[in-house]
Amino acid sequence: MRTSRSSHSSQRISKTSSQKRSIVTPHPASAALIQASFKASRPASARKLRAGTKNQFASELELFMAEQLEECKTEEEKHQIYRNTFTSIINRFENYRDSMIAIKDGYESIIDNLTDEINKSEVNNQSTMKSQNEFLILLDEEKQKMDQKSENYNKLAQQLHEQISRMFYFI
Repeated sequence: MRTSRSSHSSQRISKTSSQKRSIVTPHPASAALIQASFKASRPASARKLRAGTKNQFASELELFMAEQLEECKTEEEKHQIYRNTFTSIINRFENYRDSMIAIKDGYESIIDNLTDEINKSEVNNQSTMKSQNEFLILLDEEKQKMDQKSENYNKLAQQLHEQISRMFYFI
């Protein structure tokens, strides 16, 4: 009988070793309890210290941004302040540096493309305005020329009318 038990237990071991291990996700209520126990296992002083440094960093960052933004005069200056602030956040949270740099680069690329489009649009608008102004100047010059010609034709017509009147007077 011992041999059968040992063979039975060896079959059980071989089955468990060949089967995949599956990780069972805890029930949401259990997950909350587990998370609470992890928080409780950390000393309160460490939690306060960590929260204090986060709050202090955030407060200092907000104060820095507010001071810098008050001095800004252009959108480019504001954009640079936001860039610098985001860079300091990246430097603060080094564990997420690569992901945050990828996010920042993505936003910077979009912002740069939009800025280029705005600049091109402004150049086109300026060119259009210049062309319109030049056209209006030329139009005004042509109008003055036409007014002058009209005045000359009116004078000529007046002179012709006087000449014809004199001719009939002598006849």
